[in-house]
Amino acid sequence: MKAFRFDRETLIPELAQHPALSLRRLVAGLRQLQDAQRGIVHLMHKTVLAQVADLLLEEFRRNDGNVELSRSAIATLLGSSRQTVIEAVGSLREMGAIETAYRRVVVVDRTILARVAAGDRG
Repeated sequence: MKAFRFDRETLIPELAQHPALSLRRLVAGLRQLQDAQRGIVHLMHKTVLAQVADLLLEEFRRNDGNVELSRSAIATLLGSSRQTVIEAVGSLREMGAIETAYRRVVVVDRTILARVAAGDRG
């Protein structure tokens, strides 16, 4: 797959000349918005602990087992305080679901993480 970068002055006339490109870009953008909305609704009624577990599981799946997020990044992504995320990460570590390193989380037990993400603390 190749990616191209166009400045606005070049892109707008090209899209005007090729409506099919405009439509494809619009559909891709709408899909991204729909995915983001689905993610927000999915996390909306969960505790911070469940949100952190869910985010770590998603990152684990998306990045072939690598979760390279700092606690600050997790807090920013979830719209939560860094301290609350630190406490949630500590709880997940105590449960045996994860191990932590500098700006990295190692998923040790996906089953525990999935249970917590589903709302089961025990």
